[in-house]
Amino acid sequence: MKHFLALLLLIPILFACEEPEVIIQEVEVPREVDFEELDFSRGVFQRFFTMEKVGESILALGENRIARINIDGNHDNCVFFWNDANKEPISEEFYLNSTETALQFWSSKSGSICSDQLRTNLRNDSIDTEVNPNPLSQLRFLENYALISGNHVLYPYSTGPEMQLKLALIEMDLTENRGTFARVFAGDVQKIAFPGVSIIDYTFLQWSLDDGFIFSIGGIDPNAYGTYKINTDGSSQKIFDRLFIRVFTYQGRLYAMYDYFNQSYIMESQDGGVSWTQRFVADGIALAATTFYELDGELIGHWNGQLVLVEKFTNDLFKTVELNPRELENDYITSISKLGDKVYISTLSGLFSRDWEEFLADKK
Repeated sequence: MKHFLALLLLIPILFACEEPEVIIQEVEVPREVDFEELDFSRGVFQRFFTMEKVGESILALGENRIARINIDGNHDNCVFFWNDANKEPISEEFYLNSTETALQFWSSKSGSICSDQLRTNLRNDSIDTEVNPNPLSQLRFLENYALISGNHVLYPYSTGPEMQLKLALIEMDLTENRGTFARVFAGDVQKIAFPGVSIIDYTFLQWSLDDGFIFSIGGIDPNAYGTYKINTDGSSQKIFDRLFIRVFTYQGRLYAMYDYFNQSYIMESQDGGVSWTQRFVADGIALAATTFYELDGELIGHWNGQLVLVEKFTNDLFKTVELNPRELENDYITSISKLGDKVYISTLSGLFSRDWEEFLADKK
């Protein structure tokens, strides 16, 4: 009897030592999405190099696609294989593509972006009979190979075995650039030579102004080294003795950036780029390598996959705050534009959009 009672007392103790059964239930939590990828830009090799606002739409040019995004969110796109990986120049009137043998001019105003009837070719040898083939081969990936200012195009090329740098200043004929099948045509061409400068020394075209262009020349020749302004009448002048990395406008003023001994310098010009004064110096070269855009009164910048908002830009303060693009942090951003209440971002993996107010509010 005693053994039986002891066994009865032991049973609840044994059960009490058993671990309770644990039930694990997996619940899928929707991931917060910052940017919406435009459906036509999904897929392999959907690299977009640049985009610009054109009227009430945005034109985006990529490695194998042209797209027009309308303010209502609808879009028109078609496959077209560009032959280079440089930034294609776009303006309100027209945009460019370069092949090994010619410049192609396309109307930005056309209702159909995929029609070859809208294209006008200008052969390289009609610019200069001594032009070297494929002059873009010396330019770096994602650099501007040409610029547009109003109805003028600035296009670099080389001649001879020394690959001498020349610039073609092309005045465009825009009289037929209206309607569904708008056209643009190349008109007068001026050739601007830089004796002793190779296209290999040529660094990059920088910025289009209302009355011309800014570009830089590298190399070892101290007389040629520096930054220049080319006017639309064909005249030119050296405006700075270092190489500008980036140029941008903000609140009606012109700014430029360069790096020197691992520091970023921000310069300002109040006379259209002729003379410059120093505004700010920052440690590191990331700031000088940041591309800035003025969008709806805000100054937004990108560097690789990072986005920054300039919160303060006064006479004695340049303060930036990083935005948090979770969808794009491992991507490479190539351009930013705004249309209506949305911001659009082109990258080397597609096109993305987001509500403008949410975009500004997403600060780290």
